[in-house]
Amino acid sequence: MSNILFIVEGAKDEPKYIEQFIQYHKEVMEKNGNHVSPIIVQSYGTLIYDLYRKISSYKMDDEFETIPVLLELLKSKSIAYDAELDDYEKFSDIFLFFDLDAHYYCKRKDRNEILCESMNDLLSFFNESTEKGKLLISYPMFEALKCFNDDFINESNVTLHSFNIYEVEKKGSSTTFKQKYKCISSDCYNNPDYSNEKIEKLVQYFIYGSMHLVENEANITNSESIFINQFEKFIKPNEQVVILSSFPHFIVDIFGIEKYVDDMKRKVYLKDISEHP
Repeated sequence: MSNILFIVEGAKDEPKYIEQFIQYHKEVMEKNGNHVSPIIVQSYGTLIYDLYRKISSYKMDDEFETIPVLLELLKSKSIAYDAELDDYEKFSDIFLFFDLDAHYYCKRKDRNEILCESMNDLLSFFNESTEKGKLLISYPMFEALKCFNDDFINESNVTLHSFNIYEVEKKGSSTTFKQKYKCISSDCYNNPDYSNEKIEKLVQYFIYGSMHLVENEANITNSESIFINQFEKFIKPNEQVVILSSFPHFIVDIFGIEKYVDDMKRKVYLKDISEHP
Protein backbone atom coordinates (compact mmCIF):
# COMPACT_ATOMS: atom_id res chain seq x y z
CA MET A 1 0.00 0.00 0.00
CA SER A 2 1.41 3.39 -1.01
CA ASN A 3 1.48 6.30 1.42
CA ILE A 4 1.27 10.06 0.96
CA LEU A 5 3.60 12.34 2.92
CA PHE A 6 2.60 15.81 4.09
CA ILE A 7 5.58 17.91 5.22
CA VAL A 8 4.36 20.89 7.24
CA GLU A 9 6.24 23.79 8.76
CA GLY A 10 4.81 23.96 12.29
CA ALA A 11 4.52 21.29 14.95
CA LYS A 12 1.25 22.37 16.61
CA ASP A 13 -1.35 24.31 14.62
CA GLU A 14 -0.69 22.91 11.14
CA PRO A 15 -1.15 19.22 12.12
CA LYS A 16 -4.39 20.06 13.98
CA TYR A 17 -5.94 21.92 11.09
CA ILE A 18 -4.68 19.69 8.30
CA GLU A 19 -6.21 16.63 9.95
CA GLN A 20 -9.67 17.86 8.93
CA PHE A 21 -8.56 18.13 5.29
CA ILE A 22 -7.10 14.62 5.45
CA GLN A 23 -10.41 13.27 6.74
CA TYR A 24 -12.27 15.17 4.02
CA HIS A 25 -9.93 13.75 1.37
CA LYS A 26 -10.58 10.24 2.70
CA GLU A 27 -14.36 10.65 2.66
CA VAL A 28 -14.49 12.03 -0.88
CA MET A 29 -12.13 9.34 -2.18
CA GLU A 30 -14.27 6.60 -0.60
CA LYS A 31 -17.47 8.20 -1.90
CA ASN A 32 -15.98 8.16 -5.40
CA GLY A 33 -15.04 4.50 -5.01
CA ASN A 34 -11.29 5.20 -5.03
CA HIS A 35 -8.50 3.59 -3.04
CA VAL A 36 -7.46 5.74 -0.07
CA SER A 37 -3.74 5.98 0.62
CA PRO A 38 -2.70 6.65 4.22
CA ILE A 39 -1.43 10.19 4.77
CA ILE A 40 1.51 10.72 7.12
CA VAL A 41 2.06 14.25 8.50
CA GLN A 42 5.60 15.26 9.39
CA SER A 43 6.58 18.62 10.86
CA TYR A 44 9.88 20.11 9.74
CA GLY A 45 9.82 22.79 12.41
CA THR A 46 11.11 25.84 10.55
CA LEU A 47 10.99 27.85 7.30
CA ILE A 48 10.96 26.37 3.81
CA TYR A 49 14.07 28.43 3.02
CA ASP A 50 15.98 26.54 5.69
CA LEU A 51 14.87 23.21 4.25
CA TYR A 52 15.82 24.25 0.73
CA ARG A 53 19.19 25.68 1.79
CA LYS A 54 20.06 22.39 3.45
CA ILE A 55 19.07 20.21 0.53
CA SER A 56 20.58 22.48 -2.13
CA SER A 57 23.86 20.58 -2.00
CA TYR A 58 21.97 17.43 -3.00
CA LYS A 59 19.67 18.83 -5.65
CA MET A 60 21.91 18.19 -8.66
CA ASP A 61 22.14 14.53 -7.76
CA ASP A 62 20.05 12.48 -10.20
CA GLU A 63 19.44 9.97 -7.41
CA PHE A 64 18.04 12.60 -5.04
CA GLU A 65 15.24 11.29 -2.81
CA THR A 66 13.39 13.79 -0.64
CA ILE A 67 12.49 11.53 2.28
CA PRO A 68 15.97 10.14 3.07
CA VAL A 69 17.37 13.69 3.00
CA LEU A 70 14.49 14.90 5.15
CA LEU A 71 15.21 12.13 7.67
CA GLU A 72 18.86 13.10 7.81
CA LEU A 73 17.90 16.70 8.53
CA LEU A 74 15.32 15.78 11.15
CA LYS A 75 17.80 13.58 12.97
CA SER A 76 20.43 16.34 12.90
CA LYS A 77 17.90 18.71 14.52
CA SER A 78 16.72 16.05 17.02
CA ILE A 79 13.16 16.34 15.70
CA ALA A 80 10.89 13.33 16.25
CA TYR A 81 9.64 11.68 13.07
CA ASP A 82 7.09 9.08 12.09
CA ALA A 83 8.58 5.57 11.87
CA GLU A 84 6.78 5.08 8.54
CA LEU A 85 9.37 7.38 6.95
CA ASP A 86 12.08 4.76 7.42
CA ASP A 87 10.43 2.75 4.65
CA TYR A 88 10.40 5.66 2.24
CA GLU A 89 9.80 3.52 -0.86
CA LYS A 90 6.22 3.03 0.36
CA PHE A 91 5.45 6.69 -0.39
CA SER A 92 3.96 7.54 -3.76
CA ASP A 93 3.37 11.28 -3.26
CA ILE A 94 4.87 14.13 -1.24
CA PHE A 95 3.24 17.50 -0.56
CA LEU A 96 5.05 20.31 1.26
CA PHE A 97 2.89 22.92 3.03
CA PHE A 98 4.92 26.02 3.87
CA ASP A 99 4.43 29.75 4.42
CA LEU A 100 5.71 32.41 2.03
CA ASP A 101 7.55 33.88 5.05
CA ALA A 102 8.83 36.85 3.03
CA HIS A 103 9.85 38.59 6.26
CA TYR A 104 12.84 36.22 6.20
CA TYR A 105 14.33 38.71 3.70
CA CYS A 106 12.77 41.91 5.04
CA LYS A 107 16.08 43.57 6.03
CA ARG A 108 17.63 43.15 2.60
CA LYS A 109 17.56 46.07 0.17
CA ASP A 110 16.96 43.66 -2.69
CA ARG A 111 14.30 41.74 -0.74
CA ASN A 112 11.77 41.47 -3.56
CA GLU A 113 14.37 40.22 -6.01
CA ILE A 114 15.85 37.63 -3.66
CA LEU A 115 12.37 36.48 -2.65
CA CYS A 116 11.48 35.98 -6.30
CA GLU A 117 14.69 34.10 -7.04
CA SER A 118 14.35 31.86 -3.97
CA MET A 119 10.71 31.03 -4.57
CA ASN A 120 11.25 30.32 -8.25
CA ASP A 121 14.05 27.91 -7.31
CA LEU A 122 11.90 26.21 -4.69
CA LEU A 123 8.82 25.89 -6.86
CA SER A 124 10.72 24.59 -9.87
CA PHE A 125 12.44 22.03 -7.63
CA PHE A 126 9.37 20.87 -5.68
CA ASN A 127 7.00 20.81 -8.63
CA GLU A 128 5.66 17.26 -8.79
CA SER A 129 4.14 15.24 -5.94
CA THR A 130 5.20 11.91 -7.40
CA GLU A 131 8.83 12.97 -7.70
CA LYS A 132 10.65 15.29 -5.23
CA GLY A 133 7.35 16.63 -3.91
CA LYS A 134 4.92 19.43 -4.69
CA LEU A 135 5.26 22.68 -2.74
CA LEU A 136 2.03 24.45 -1.77
CA ILE A 137 2.42 27.95 -0.33
CA SER A 138 0.27 29.87 2.17
CA TYR A 139 0.23 33.62 1.44
CA PRO A 140 1.46 35.29 3.58
CA MET A 141 1.46 32.51 6.23
CA PHE A 142 -0.48 29.58 7.75
CA GLU A 143 -3.12 31.84 9.33
CA ALA A 144 -4.42 32.56 5.82
CA LEU A 145 -6.55 29.46 6.41
CA LYS A 146 -8.41 31.26 9.20
CA CYS A 147 -8.75 34.51 7.26
CA PHE A 148 -12.25 33.79 6.00
CA ASN A 149 -15.83 34.78 6.61
CA ASP A 150 -18.86 33.20 4.94
CA ASP A 151 -19.86 36.67 3.70
CA PHE A 152 -16.78 36.75 1.45
CA ILE A 153 -18.71 34.75 -1.17
CA ASN A 154 -22.26 35.39 -2.33
CA GLU A 155 -24.27 34.76 -5.48
CA SER A 156 -22.73 37.63 -7.41
CA ASN A 157 -19.59 38.80 -5.57
CA VAL A 158 -16.35 37.51 -4.08
CA THR A 159 -14.31 39.58 -1.61
CA LEU A 160 -10.60 38.77 -1.59
CA HIS A 161 -8.07 40.33 0.76
CA SER A 162 -4.45 41.39 0.49
CA PHE A 163 -1.71 42.07 3.02
CA ASN A 164 1.81 43.52 3.05
CA ILE A 165 4.26 40.60 3.10
CA TYR A 166 6.87 42.45 5.16
CA GLU A 167 4.41 43.41 7.91
CA VAL A 168 3.73 39.77 8.79
CA GLU A 169 5.74 39.69 12.02
CA LYS A 170 7.23 43.18 12.28
CA LYS A 171 8.11 43.83 15.92
CA GLY A 172 6.31 46.77 17.46
CA SER A 173 3.86 46.97 14.56
CA SER A 174 0.09 47.05 15.02
CA THR A 175 -0.43 45.69 11.53
CA THR A 176 1.03 42.19 11.84
CA PHE A 177 -0.96 39.55 10.01
CA LYS A 178 -1.79 37.56 13.14
CA GLN A 179 -3.36 40.68 14.65
CA LYS A 180 -5.16 41.90 11.55
CA TYR A 181 -6.72 38.73 10.13
CA LYS A 182 -8.90 38.45 13.26
CA CYS A 183 -10.58 41.74 12.30
CA ILE A 184 -12.23 40.13 9.28
CA SER A 185 -12.29 36.43 10.14
CA SER A 186 -15.28 34.55 11.50
CA ASP A 187 -14.60 32.93 14.89
CA CYS A 188 -15.71 29.53 13.61
CA TYR A 189 -12.68 29.41 11.30
CA ASN A 190 -10.32 29.80 14.25
CA ASN A 191 -11.52 26.44 15.54
CA PRO A 192 -9.61 23.56 13.89
CA ASP A 193 -12.66 21.26 13.90
CA TYR A 194 -13.81 22.11 10.38
CA SER A 195 -16.95 20.51 8.97
CA ASN A 196 -17.07 19.35 5.35
CA GLU A 197 -19.20 22.40 4.60
CA LYS A 198 -16.52 24.77 5.95
CA ILE A 199 -13.80 22.98 4.02
CA GLU A 200 -15.76 23.23 0.78
CA LYS A 201 -16.30 26.96 1.33
CA LEU A 202 -12.56 27.42 1.86
CA VAL A 203 -11.86 25.38 -1.26
CA GLN A 204 -14.28 27.49 -3.26
CA TYR A 205 -12.63 30.64 -1.95
CA PHE A 206 -9.19 29.35 -2.93
CA ILE A 207 -10.47 28.70 -6.46
CA TYR A 208 -11.73 32.27 -6.84
CA GLY A 209 -8.55 33.68 -5.32
CA SER A 210 -6.28 31.61 -7.52
CA MET A 211 -8.36 32.34 -10.62
CA HIS A 212 -8.14 36.07 -9.89
CA LEU A 213 -4.36 35.69 -10.02
CA VAL A 214 -3.73 33.24 -12.87
CA GLU A 215 -6.79 34.06 -15.04
CA ASN A 216 -6.69 30.56 -16.53
CA GLU A 217 -8.50 27.52 -15.12
CA ALA A 218 -5.69 25.25 -16.24
CA ASN A 219 -3.28 27.01 -13.85
CA ILE A 220 -5.48 27.25 -10.77
CA THR A 221 -3.41 24.66 -8.87
CA ASN A 222 -0.06 25.50 -10.48
CA SER A 223 2.11 26.71 -7.59
CA GLU A 224 4.63 28.38 -9.90
CA SER A 225 1.96 30.26 -11.82
CA ILE A 226 0.28 31.42 -8.61
CA PHE A 227 3.56 32.78 -7.25
CA ILE A 228 4.61 34.44 -10.51
CA ASN A 229 1.30 36.29 -10.64
CA GLN A 230 1.46 37.19 -6.96
CA PHE A 231 4.90 38.63 -7.62
CA GLU A 232 4.17 40.53 -10.82
CA LYS A 233 0.75 41.88 -9.82
CA PHE A 234 1.13 42.47 -6.09
CA ILE A 235 4.59 41.90 -4.58
CA LYS A 236 6.65 43.82 -7.12
CA PRO A 237 4.46 46.96 -7.26
CA ASN A 238 3.08 47.03 -3.68
CA GLU A 239 4.86 44.35 -1.59
CA GLN A 240 1.49 42.69 -1.03
CA VAL A 241 -0.08 39.31 -1.73
CA VAL A 242 -3.62 38.06 -2.19
CA ILE A 243 -4.26 35.98 0.92
CA LEU A 244 -4.43 32.27 0.03
CA SER A 245 -4.13 29.05 2.03
CA SER A 246 -2.20 25.98 0.92
CA PHE A 247 -4.58 23.45 2.54
CA PRO A 248 -7.54 24.06 0.16
CA HIS A 249 -4.96 24.12 -2.65
CA PHE A 250 -4.29 20.43 -1.97
CA ILE A 251 -7.99 19.55 -2.22
CA VAL A 252 -8.37 21.34 -5.55
CA ASP A 253 -5.16 19.71 -6.80
CA ILE A 254 -6.70 16.29 -6.14
CA PHE A 255 -10.37 16.77 -6.99
CA GLY A 256 -10.44 19.67 -9.47
CA ILE A 257 -12.84 22.63 -9.50
CA GLU A 258 -16.05 21.20 -10.97
CA LYS A 259 -17.28 19.85 -7.63
CA TYR A 260 -16.91 23.26 -5.99
CA VAL A 261 -17.50 26.01 -8.56
CA ASP A 262 -19.79 25.87 -11.57
CA ASP A 263 -19.69 29.58 -12.40
CA MET A 264 -16.59 31.76 -12.27
CA LYS A 265 -18.42 34.88 -13.44
CA ARG A 266 -18.57 36.76 -10.17
CA LYS A 267 -17.42 40.28 -9.50
CA VAL A 268 -14.20 40.20 -7.45
CA TYR A 269 -13.43 42.87 -4.89
CA LEU A 270 -9.97 43.13 -3.34
CA LYS A 271 -9.46 44.76 0.07
CA ASP A 272 -6.33 45.38 2.12
CA ILE A 273 -6.82 44.02 5.64
CA SER A 274 -4.23 46.49 6.94
CA GLU A 275 -6.92 49.14 6.59
CA HIS A 276 -9.07 47.47 9.26
CA PRO A 277 -8.87 48.84 12.80
